[in-house]
Formats: sequence, structure tokens, C-alpha cells
Amino acid sequence: MSHLFRFLMLGALPAFVGASSAQTFRVVPTERDPERQTWSVAINNAGHVLLERSGAAWAWRWHPDEGLLKVDNLGDSAIYVEAMNEQGTVLTNQFAGVPRDVYTVVWTPQTGSRAVEGLRFRNRYSYDINGQNEIAARVNVAGEQGDFACVYDLKTDTWRIGKPPGTNNVIDVRGGISDQGSIAVFPNPTQTSYVWKSDGRWVPIVRPPRSLGTQPKAINGLDTVVGHANMPAAQAFIWDEARGSRLVSPPSARDTVFLGINDLGQCVGTNTGAVDALYWREGMSAMVKLRDRLHPDSVGWDPIDAADINEKGQIAATARFQGGPIIGVVLDPVTKQQTTDSVRTETGRVLAGGLSDLHEDDGKTLRLGRSINRNAFLPPVSVVFQSETSFEALNLWIKFKARVTKGSAGARAEFWNFESGRWDSELGATWTLGEAWTKPELVALRGPIRYFGPDGAARARVTFTRLAQGAEVEFDLVRWEVVEKD
Repeated sequence: MSHLFRFLMLGALPAFVGASSAQTFRVVPTERDPERQTWSVAINNAGHVLLERSGAAWAWRWHPDEGLLKVDNLGDSAIYVEAMNEQGTVLTNQFAGVPRDVYTVVWTPQTGSRAVEGLRFRNRYSYDINGQNEIAARVNVAGEQGDFACVYDLKTDTWRIGKPPGTNNVIDVRGGISDQGSIAVFPNPTQTSYVWKSDGRWVPIVRPPRSLGTQPKAINGLDTVVGHANMPAAQAFIWDEARGSRLVSPPSARDTVFLGINDLGQCVGTNTGAVDALYWREGMSAMVKLRDRLHPDSVGWDPIDAADINEKGQIAATARFQGGPIIGVVLDPVTKQQTTDSVRTETGRVLAGGLSDLHEDDGKTLRLGRSINRNAFLPPVSVVFQSETSFEALNLWIKFKARVTKGSAGARAEFWNFESGRWDSELGATWTLGEAWTKPELVALRGPIRYFGPDGAARARVTFTRLAQGAEVEFDLVRWEVVEKD
């Protein structure tokens, strides 16, 4: 039969029951090169990892489906690897020319490395780049005393510069830049650090009790800052505007520092001498050593440093295998999988020619067929997926594959925002479908408050767009990947 709307109840996996165990990680090595050591610097939600090779000042971007891509340098310049954004754009500082000068350089596989000419300041040094292609930098302005914090917009070639109240110098902005355009500024080891908001406010990072000062190392999309406080020994801290600064108990007597934080508040870092890769999240009494959280099939690996964590909980880390050379790795959280609880189709209006049934060919693949007047495009058709509710998720995302078997089409993925009551396009991604299967993933960002409903379920939507006359689309049965709270 043919319906405008049809509901398909797909075979859901059994509900997860019983007490959950401690979260564990599998080690995924980026490369094994006996000649050089590599360190992980950053990881984005697409799974791209930024690597730095020791002793060669080389930068590489790695992905399991793409392998290693070298970040080229400008002539004979030395590369200092800094950051990577959600689009996979890499930020480096390169020293070149006679006399030697520092250049801010951005790299993509399409354009290669190019100097950012818009940062027209002396003694500039750049630290981070966000998803809006805004760069956090430290600059020196001719005729002015001391260095300034700077936010430079790569798209519009504009910038804003400033100093925290009552200070005459900025040491660094290594705390980075959020997607909102806020930067974490470090003026002096014995002075208060600040978050410089995109609206111009300077918000002090109030020091923890008995602290001599704080040094920011990372900022997430909610403007939460992590780093270390000088006690006088270094101790990892977390700060947000509502709750202020909080020290996090270390797992041993060594100094500790947080180097990365995602929007869910999961933090990673290391300790003195890069001996232990560390992990902590809200609700834990103290940070843990990641070597104690490895899955049994990763025996022999020893994580010594954790530099960054993405919204899926994947960690950019550095480790040794059985005492061998240091290499960059990904610590991949062990997930539990479930099929979607239900699927329904949505469309904007009734069409001449109608909507053919969405049906299962083999229990795993859904096929969507549309027909309308010749040489015309059809309105989008959306398929909505809902997760089960019998678990408390720490991270959750969907996986699916799509392709066209006839004609042409595109696809867009989104999450339902329970706070705003609408589909959130900021989380989505858009693809032009071809005959080969795509590999898109959609991540639940910015925590349970926005993207998990009162019953704990998440809702995702895949919309097929630009459907040509007679187009046929296939997509593989969606699967939810769940990291449960421990």
C-alpha cells in the first residue's frame, strides 16, 4: 500500500539493564614509525587527529580512512604545531626568511599551507582556530607597551585586540578560542587570568583558594576553561562563570594539568614529565589514569599524555607499546550499540505522484523511491530516528550510510533540540550522495540538557534533499553508538 506517512517499527535491541561498569577505551595507533616519535595534538569530531613528529618539526593530519597527510611548510621554515578546527583546518606557526620572522599559517588538503597576511602585527604568535575560522593570537602593536590578545577573523580579515583590566602585557592565549569567539587569556603567572568574551566583557578566572594564579590550557563551546593552578605546585583546575574555579584531585603526588575539554565537560591531561595520561568528568571524585581504563584487547599500551577530547569522547593521546617508541594514538571509548527504536517518514505536502512506500529490502536497508513530473525536483523527505531510553548516556551519536542507486540527491542530518523545540542545524552535516556509500556520523553535542528529552531519549533526523525526478535513495539501518555513564 502507499501512504504519505508510514511508521516502521524496526527490530530494536534489548534494553540495557544492570549496573554499568567503568568506561573503557581501545587504543587505535595512528602510525608506527621506528625512526621518529609522534605526539598527538588535537582531535575533531570527524576523527581527524593532528600530530607532531618529534625532532623534525613536522605536522601531520591523520584519519583512519585517509591515512597520513603531511602539512607542508613554507620553504625551509620550522613548523610549530598548534591547533585544528572542526573542518580539519590546521594552524601552525612557521619561522622563515632573513631575518627570521614568525608567520601564522593555515593548511587544508585543498589549499596547502598559506600564510595569514591579515595578521599584520609584529611578534605575532597564534595558538588556536575555531569552527568559524577565528584565530586566537598574541600580538605586539607598534608604539604600544606590551603584547595584546587578538581575535582574527580569517573570513572577513578583521580583528579585535585588547588587554585584561589592570594589566600591561599578555603572555599567551594558549587557553584557546571557543566557537562563540571567546578566548582564554593568560597575562602573568601571579595575576588573574581572564576569558575575553565575544561581547567585549573581560570575565576573571577567579583563583582557587591558596592558589598563586591560574594558567588556562583549553576552552570548550560553553566557555568552560581548564588548565592548571599554581599551588605552588601545579594542580589541574576547571572553571566556569557560574561556579568559579575548582581544583580536581590528582591520582598521585605529581603535578597535573588539564589540556583538553569537550562540551560535555570531559577533561583530559597529563602530569609532570608526561608519565600518565589523565581523564576526569563531572561526578568523579578524582581524575584517573587512562592506562587503568584500557580495554583488555589493548594490553601492552601505556598512555602517557592526553592532549584533546572530542564530543564522542575520543581522546587524542600519546602512548608507548610494550616500551617502544612514543606515537600518537586515539583512545576510542568502548560503546554499546543499539538499532533505532522507531523510524517515521515526514514530508512537507502531498504531491502529484505521491510518495512510494519506505520499505526494507533485507531487514537492514531502507529504500526510498520518489516520482513526480519530469525535470522537476521534489521537496525534501525526512526520516526521524529515536533512541531507546533505558540507559544514561555520557556520549551518544548515530551512524548510517546512504547512497543513490538512481538519479541524484543530497542528505542532511540534524538533532532535535529539546530546549528550543526545533531541529538544530548547527549540529548537522550535509552531503551530496553518490553511488558509493557515505560514512556520516552525527554527534550529540553540548550535553544532555539540550539534546536528551525528559525520558532520556535522543532524536535525530536525516533529510534527503534535491531529489531529482525518478531518484532512488538507499540508506543503511541507523545505529546508535552509546557510551554509558559509569
